[in-house]
Amino acid sequence: MCRNAQFLFTDLLVDQPNFTILDAAIAEDGFAVSGYTDRKFRVYTFTIDGNSLSVVRHGSLEVDGDITCLSLHPKHGLLLGIWKEGQPYFAQSLLNQGDGSLEGTDLGSSELHALPT
Repeated sequence: MCRNAQFLFTDLLVDQPNFTILDAAIAEDGFAVSGYTDRKFRVYTFTIDGNSLSVVRHGSLEVDGDITCLSLHPKHGLLLGIWKEGQPYFAQSLLNQGDGSLEGTDLGSSELHALPT
């Protein structure tokens, strides 16, 4: 039996009505979206309940810089490419095992790893 469902991000991000989504990544039963509102970049994580075809929002992460790409991996967590002050950076945030929420609350300068240019 094939089942499908559609969800509006305005329903999933009720508290962020002007959020502009730039990128998304999916892994197993979860997904992440990145984007911005008022020039503040954020990432949100969600899980999908296949039995009830519902989506649960888990975590959000504010990022100091522009998110240029993201990847979501069950073992390595959330991987981000970030452009800040004219330089590329890499950031990683692990996911909590139980619910897929993000362990970090924000990615400031100290958590960014500069990439060679």
